[in-house]
Amino acid sequence: MDERPLLLVGRLRHRHWVALDVAMAAGLTLLLGGAAVVLGTPAAAPYIVCMYAPLAVRRLWPLPVLVVIFAAAALSLLAGNVPTGPLEVGGFPDALRVLAWNQPMAVTIALYTVAVHCRRATALAALLAAGIGLSALVLATRPAPEAVGAVLICWFLFASQWVTGLVVRERRLYMTRLAARTAREAVLDERLRIARDLHDSVAHSMSVITVQASVAAHVAEARPAAAREALAQIEATGRAAQVEMRRMLGLLRREDDGAPCDAPGPAALPELVRAAGAAGVEVTLDVDPGLRLGNGPGLTVYRLVQEALTNTAKHAAPTRCLVTVTAARDGVRVRITDEGPRTGADSPGRRAGAPGDGGHGLAGMRERVALYGGELTAGPLSGGGFAVEAFLPDESAPRPVRQPAQEER
Repeated sequence: MDERPLLLVGRLRHRHWVALDVAMAAGLTLLLGGAAVVLGTPAAAPYIVCMYAPLAVRRLWPLPVLVVIFAAAALSLLAGNVPTGPLEVGGFPDALRVLAWNQPMAVTIALYTVAVHCRRATALAALLAAGIGLSALVLATRPAPEAVGAVLICWFLFASQWVTGLVVRERRLYMTRLAARTAREAVLDERLRIARDLHDSVAHSMSVITVQASVAAHVAEARPAAAREALAQIEATGRAAQVEMRRMLGLLRREDDGAPCDAPGPAALPELVRAAGAAGVEVTLDVDPGLRLGNGPGLTVYRLVQEALTNTAKHAAPTRCLVTVTAARDGVRVRITDEGPRTGADSPGRRAGAPGDGGHGLAGMRERVALYGGELTAGPLSGGGFAVEAFLPDESAPRPVRQPAQEER
C-alpha cells in the first residue's frame, strides 16, 4: 500500500477550505467588480458584490447562499446594471466570452455547492428553481435571439456542475460507508482471530487438565502416588498453557498478520504427543525429516495436530492415534487418525458436524487451512475411529481461498 502523504486531502481541515472559499470570493469580487468599473458600468459593482461575496461561506450555508446569489442575479437582470451578453474583451471567441457572464458563473458555483452538501431532492429542487427562474428573467429582459442562446448556455452550466457536485457527494458517501464497513469487517476478523487463537491455545491444555483431574479424583484414596503424578501433570500443563497464552498475546499485539518468529511448528509436535499421552491417547508421530515450512504454515500444522489430538482426548480416550506430516511435491499433507474409544462405543460428541453440537474445532481448523488456499476433510472412518486430513499448498504457488464448510466438531 502506498503510504505517501496526500498533497491536500489529508492535510487541509474544514477551516482551511473555508479560508480558500473566502480568498476565492474576494478575488472574484475584486476582479469582476473592477472589470465592471473599467467597462463603464460602475452601477453593476454592488450587484457583483452581492453575487460573489456570499461564496465565502458557501460550505457553511449552501442553500441560503444560493438564495442570496440568485436574488442578486435576478435584481441585476431586472435593473440591467450587469451585462447579460458577452463581455467586450477583444481577441476571445464569442463562445468563450459568453462563459464570462456574471450571473451564470455565480449561480453555477452556488448550485455545485448545494449538490455536494445537500440531499438529492433538495439539490434537484434548487437546480429546477434556479434554472427556470433565471431562464424566465433572461427571456423577459433580452431580445429573443440572444435570450435563447443565453438560456441554453445557462442550463448547460447549471446541469453540468450540478451533476458534478452530485457525483462528488455520492463518492463521499460511498467512501464513508466503505470505511465504516471495512472497520466493521476488521473488528469481526480480529474477533474471529482472537477466538481461534484462544481456542487453539487453551482448549488442548484444558482437555489434558480435565482428564488428569478426573484421574486424580478417581485414584486419590486407593493410589496416592498416581494422584500425585496426575497433579504434577496438571501443574506442568498449566504452566505450558501460560507460555502459550503469552505467545498468543504477543501474536495479537503484532501489527502485521504474520506468525511470530518463535511460533511453534512441526518441531514442537513431540510436546503435543507427550501431553496427549498423559491424557490417555497413545500417539505415533511420523514427521517427514526433510520438511521445511515457514512460520505461518508451520504454526498451522501445529494447530491442526493440536486440535485433532484435543478432540481425540476429549471424545475417544483412551485410544491410539497416528499423526503423519509429509512433504508433497506441491505442498504439505497432514493426517491424524484415531481408532476410536477402546470400549467400541462412540460418544455423542464424536458425531462430527452434528447439528447444534456447538463445537468450533473443525471450523477453526478449516479457517486456518483456507488462509493458505488448502483443503481439509474430516469424518468418521468406516472401520471405526476418526480421521482429519489437510493439505497446505506450497507458499510459492498461491491458490484461490476456499470458504470453509460449516462442519464442526
